[in-house]
Amino acid sequence: MIARVNYYASQWNEVITHTSIALQARYLTNAAGYAAMFTTATEATPVDEVYWAIPSDGTFRPGRATNGPDPNYRVSVAMSEKILALGGAYVKNSVTRFNQPGFADFNRTLSWKYPGIRSFKVFRVGEMMLMSAEAKQKINNPTALEDLNKLRANRGVASGSETGSALLTAIQELRRVELLGEGHRWFDLKRTTRTINRVECGISNASTSNICTVAATSRSWTFPIPFNDIKVNPNLTQNQGY
Repeated sequence: MIARVNYYASQWNEVITHTSIALQARYLTNAAGYAAMFTTATEATPVDEVYWAIPSDGTFRPGRATNGPDPNYRVSVAMSEKILALGGAYVKNSVTRFNQPGFADFNRTLSWKYPGIRSFKVFRVGEMMLMSAEAKQKINNPTALEDLNKLRANRGVASGSETGSALLTAIQELRRVELLGEGHRWFDLKRTTRTINRVECGISNASTSNICTVAATSRSWTFPIPFNDIKVNPNLTQNQGY
């Protein structure tokens, strides 16, 4: 948890210190273990790389988009192509489903990590490895690539020899795939002050959203203050636009 807090704050040396501690406590699983992590077979005893999972009570579903009887977290075509290009654990049936029929016979790719009622994996080694790699790249630590390639090897993905900005891009892109559907993407975009550009926007049967770009300075990044909070504390002022 400390590692993640420092990661969001860009405290790179602290990230390295605390991910190092975490990585001594758990170990990366292989491609088969990664796929098994998101199946009912490991619900009672999660795979070794999971630090903390919130167990299911048998009824709770944390959001139908990724967790429900028919998960409908649709992956964009561009993202689907990234997953297919990497292969390995990321194309396993328990992780990603390709060519799933949708409305108007529009086939789509679905993130399949949380179908039905499953425990939610809050912290695991894969995330720690990626935070460590990114922190090391930021301070020019030469072992950043080693961290990235270790994760690649354990996921059955080809290693690389990237350096400099290409290495950072590779780390960030693998982070998108490794942690897909696990609740990290919004925070990654927010902390790096990136603009959201929706390629599939306003396309029939794909995405009906007509907001295709969200700038880093947009008020849309700020959520509304809940009505009950304002009622309890009248000194609060609602955020702009709500």
